Amino acid sequence: MKRFFLFAMVFLVLTPLSVRATELDDAQLLRELGIDASETDAGQIYQFPEIDPEITLYLGSRQAEVQGSRRVYEYDYLEDSIPFGGAFRVFAYPHRMYLVLDALNSKEHFGELRYAYGDRLLSQWIHHSFFHNFPAIDLIDLDPLTTNPGVDDSRGEDGPGVQTDSDRFLLRWTKQNFPLHVSLDALTVYQEGTRTQRSLLGSGYFNNMIRAVRGRDVTGRTTTIVTGADAHLGPIEVALEHREKRFDVHNDSVLFDAYGGSPFRPAGVYPHNLIPELKGSSNRLKVHTSYTGKWVAAASIGAGERKNESSRSTADQLLGAGSLRWAPFTDLSLYVRYAHKDIDADNPGRASITDRSDPANTFTYSVKPPVSSTSGTVTVGAKYRVRAGTVLRAKYSYKEIERDNASLWNLEKNTIRNTATLSADTHIGGTVSIQTRYTYRDVDHPSYNTEPRWSHAGEVLVSALPHPKLNALLSYHVSRQERDKLVFEETAEARNRDVKLNNIVGTGIFQLRKDLSLTATLGYFRHTLEQDIVYDSLAGVPLSDAEVPLEDRAWVFSTGLQYCPRENLRFQGELSQTRSKSKWSPHSSDLLSPISIASFSQQKLKETDLHFSGEYRWTKNLFFRLDYRYGDFEDVLRNIHDSDKDGDAHLVQVTLSRRWR
Repeated sequence: MKRFFLFAMVFLVLTPLSVRATELDDAQLLRELGIDASETDAGQIYQFPEIDPEITLYLGSRQAEVQGSRRVYEYDYLEDSIPFGGAFRVFAYPHRMYLVLDALNSKEHFGELRYAYGDRLLSQWIHHSFFHNFPAIDLIDLDPLTTNPGVDDSRGEDGPGVQTDSDRFLLRWTKQNFPLHVSLDALTVYQEGTRTQRSLLGSGYFNNMIRAVRGRDVTGRTTTIVTGADAHLGPIEVALEHREKRFDVHNDSVLFDAYGGSPFRPAGVYPHNLIPELKGSSNRLKVHTSYTGKWVAAASIGAGERKNESSRSTADQLLGAGSLRWAPFTDLSLYVRYAHKDIDADNPGRASITDRSDPANTFTYSVKPPVSSTSGTVTVGAKYRVRAGTVLRAKYSYKEIERDNASLWNLEKNTIRNTATLSADTHIGGTVSIQTRYTYRDVDHPSYNTEPRWSHAGEVLVSALPHPKLNALLSYHVSRQERDKLVFEETAEARNRDVKLNNIVGTGIFQLRKDLSLTATLGYFRHTLEQDIVYDSLAGVPLSDAEVPLEDRAWVFSTGLQYCPRENLRFQGELSQTRSKSKWSPHSSDLLSPISIASFSQQKLKETDLHFSGEYRWTKNLFFRLDYRYGDFEDVLRNIHDSDKDGDAHLVQVTLSRRWR
């Protein structure tokens, strides 16, 4: 399959096609139109404007003051730094180039380089780096007088954090005077830092258990390369694509810890929490007819393979799809689609684990065969314009999934999903726009306990411009999910799962004055879940807990001002606050004493962010900018059983910019 796609791409790029003989240069085209090329006015030929090169450089200072938890700004590197950067632009047709660089600190930087040569070559390189402050995870020793379970905290003093660097390179080449395009898209994501790793140590999970937390070095690279070619060959367009993706671990991919003895294996130093290395590749061929006309047809076929290098597990995929659209009238279009997916998974039947302190202690265990599946989806739909500004859409899809080895994993052998969607978009009076959508889904033999048997989802989006100085937007989303037959291997007593979701957001933009505008946003989110849960007990008898509730709520408020008193002076300020809370309330007495397990999940948080910036232009090419941020993270409950800690931070940055033209 790989050789076929490689040959086809080379064929498209290098082989003279018969249709190329019909290529016409500009002069020949003019002659066929009856125009004498020698008589055309050269002054009518478009002349690209002359744009002078432009360079901008800036240098500044950034001060960070943090107290408490760094979760206050989870995606900021909270250290003092000297930010610098700039931009360079040149336009000398056919050459066009743009370069920008922003270095906030050693962990956060951005760069972009774009170059184009006429309409034949387009290229782009984008670099982005950011830092993630992972919240520290604490383990509470509920009863220090007992040794089982114990607690082992070996994280060190520094808080966990991971830097992520991503580089993306895009290249697109177009053949002159022929609709042939060749493209390359390469993405590399590199992560390095420390994360918190939780483990259950002790005597092989059987007695003298130890709840452990430690810092773990993270160094890994994900690489994705996509090559492709597409061409217009008469009435059809053909596209070929080849994709390669892999994940490599650059440090120790597995942890080793001492375990006590158990009836199943002796004491020793055994591996755990392996990070696997992965790789995969795929090929796809797509064909479609012209998008103009009453009939449009499209088809695609693809094949791929994935492999876990650590466990030697594999999965082969075969994908196929086809669609047909018919537009008998200007206001009506109908379509039908079919998609097929075949996944063939395989893995070794046995796996081994070895004692690092004594390699003679090697144990081999049997491994269940994986789940393979075949699915087919049929979709039909229609779009009808009732009148100018009002469009109705309807869609129905039927999907059937068949699995192999499903019973070994306590899964359903077959799953059937029926989904119907109705939507309407309308404009009223040119100032009000309303979009509505309703989706109903029925699932026969759901795949997992988290998948509903029935679900209803509705969405309304209203945007209005009642006054030239007021723009309002309101969105509301509601969802209901029901399940009356949960699947637990231990017992059949657990049955029900009900989920409710409500999300409403309103935004208003007010033009108070010509030089002053106000933006305000208010949002509310509520998620509730009630589900029967099954627990395992030391006596081996499963315990059922009926209708255990889980609730999450959040309120979000944000307001911002933009003020421009003079042409060379502008200010911007924003204040936002999020209040959230959640709780989980089991009923089983075994989980409520001596300390309720629910206390570990109860949260009530308040997060506040204040942002102010101002820019002053001294001269036409000299700028001064001040940027200030204040963040506050507050654990309102002061729950000693969770890892939430209060924190606040002040960030001040001043920069001076100079532009040359």
